[in-house]
Formats: sequence, structure tokens, C-alpha cells
Amino acid sequence: MTDNSSNSSIPASLLSAAVAALQRGSLVAFPTETVYGLGADASNAQALTALYRVKGRPAARPLTVHLADVEDIAQWAAYIPPAAQKLIDSYCPGPLTLILPRRPEVLDIVTAGSENVGIRLPSHPIARQLIRAFGKGLAAPSANRSGYLSPTTAEHVRQEFGTDVPIIIDGGPCQLGLESTIVDFSTTPPRLLRSGLLTLDMLQETAGLEIQTPALAPAATSGSHYKPHTAVQSCPTSDLQACVERELAQHHQPLAVLYYSPRAVFSNGPDLRLLQLPNQPLEYAQRLYASLRYLDGCSLRSIIIEDVPHTAEWSVLRQRIHQIAPVKHKLT
Repeated sequence: MTDNSSNSSIPASLLSAAVAALQRGSLVAFPTETVYGLGADASNAQALTALYRVKGRPAARPLTVHLADVEDIAQWAAYIPPAAQKLIDSYCPGPLTLILPRRPEVLDIVTAGSENVGIRLPSHPIARQLIRAFGKGLAAPSANRSGYLSPTTAEHVRQEFGTDVPIIIDGGPCQLGLESTIVDFSTTPPRLLRSGLLTLDMLQETAGLEIQTPALAPAATSGSHYKPHTAVQSCPTSDLQACVERELAQHHQPLAVLYYSPRAVFSNGPDLRLLQLPNQPLEYAQRLYASLRYLDGCSLRSIIIEDVPHTAEWSVLRQRIHQIAPVKHKLT
């Protein structure tokens, strides 16, 4: 059941069906402001086992519990450090995940056996409506097969899972398009495990303390595992034209270029597919994953992504692109 509901509410009949499905241990896909989530009852071990199986998620990777209201955090977290509370007060609900000490009753399958639990309060009205109607926390990783690009539309979820996910709530394209920022408060000082649209500078100023940025974030939260099936590389703007021409000359197979520069010029040819993204960071982020998914279905040999500007406002996108697509060295 896929419902093309309005972007701000769930029809009563669909909401009732979704809650009933969650209560019996089934999975429900729903939109958040970042990407679509694949939800299961966070207090039902059998439902969580099914979630891991359907998603193909490694058992060592913990789940994040999605809640509707700040007051609900106390049911899952044993303690909220003062700096974490400042982030909650400023950014929740919103694109932020906090790693906090867990309460003893939280299931081990949620935390992958660790003593901490991931908490997120999505701001999307459909996500909040669903969680409130269900009345409990939802474990909800991104609604994709493990290792693939996160979905930003309901159609992405349907294409990937088919009947394995019986209810998909369509809230339209995700507003932000990148996964949430993750801050781990189980250590002192806290650590930034995944960058998002809430930047390190914003977080440190709000929290009033230093937040570490490990050189190598854990694979479970770094985002580096989200990639298309097609080979992909990024290339500096100055070398983009030469890189494309060299790839076409060497391989004579279909190639795609994902670019943003309004001045970018490419030679026409049947083996070259061009897709231009907006040259503003927020609009670019909204369309990045959807564009890569589209190109991934075009039977291409490879995808070249134009590297984005080396400025603060593009920094998170540049990091995410480099995780997806290694930088092609400058041509000589």
C-alpha cells in the first residue's frame, strides 16, 4: 500500500492501517525531513529482527529510535548531559541524532549491545503524526537496502523493497535530502560521528564546548557506505571537461556527468548523459541522491560528479560527495 498523501498529514484510514501494522510487528516506511525511514516498533524484538533482515543491515550496526516529543527522550535515555540538552532545545525536532546513555530496559538489538542509544526527533509532520499515533518509539534507519543510496521519495522506497514493505507513506520529496548530523555524548568531550546540515560550528556554539571530529568515524555512522552501483568519481571543475573527454575516448561506453556550474560546456555525443543540479547548496542537497539513483538506472559505465566549491556553505556536501565518489586526480 503506497499512499500519495498530502505533504503534511496522513489520511485517517492510512494512519490506522500503519499503526495496526506496527503493532503486529510489520514495517512501515515514512518520510522525514532528511530521508525516508523504515520504521519498526523499537520495543518489539521480532519486529526489529525483521527490520534488520529486510534491510540487509549488519547486526553490529545499532538503530536510532525516532520520537515525536522531547519529553519522550527520558523513556530511552538514562541521562541527558547539559550540552546535549542545549542541542535538543535548539535543534529538536530537526536533523540531529544524539547518542546518549541508554536506560536498562532498552533492547540490546536496538543498541547492538552497546550501553548507548541513538535518539532522533524528526521534524516532518507526517513522521511526528505517525509516531504520536503509534504511541511508542520507532526504530527507523533509512529505507534503503544496506549499502545503497538513501531514499528521498516514496517511489525510491517502493522500487527498492516492493512488497517487502507493505505500507509506504508518501510525503513527497524530502526537504533536506541528506542524513541527520550525529553527535555522540557517550564520551567526553562529545564526538561528531556524521556531518549533516547542522554544522560543527553551529553545534559547538550552541553546546558551549568542543566537539571532537575523529579522523576516521565509525563505519556504522560515517555515511561512506551509501553509494550507487555504478562506478562514480568526482572531478575538480577546472579538469571536468578534460576528464570527460578522456573517459569517452578510452572506453567508448555511456558516461554521465552530474554538474552544477552554469558555465560548464561539454561536447555533444550519444555516449554522454548530462544532468545539472542547482548551484545553491540546499537545493543541491535536496536533489543529489535522487539524481544519482536516476543515473544508476541508466546502464552507464560510470558517473562523474563535478566537485563542489571549497567554501563553508558547501563543506558538508563536499564531504558527502567525496565519500560517495573519490576525487579524480588532476590531469597532467
